[in-house]
Amino acid sequence: AQHCAHSIDKDSIQVVAGITRLDTIGRGAQVRNVRGIILYPGYSDPSLGKDIAILILSSKLSFATREVQPISYLDPASESLY
Repeated sequence: AQHCAHSIDKDSIQVVAGITRLDTIGRGAQVRNVRGIILYPGYSDPSLGKDIAILILSSKLSFATREVQPISYLDPASESLY
């Protein structure tokens, strides 16, 4: 969310993929530094939408374990579900 990322220095955060609890990093977890942050243009307030930020990771995640898998994109046929 952009309201979280707009004031963060990319060098001060890491992404941990493959966990469900912040206090337990299991064997399937992957830790990556953040190389860049892309903020969505036109954002002004979370209640007005456009509250999106993309974190560019320092290296690719491996999808070889069940703990880390790519997300599914919303396709036009599924739009009515949301």
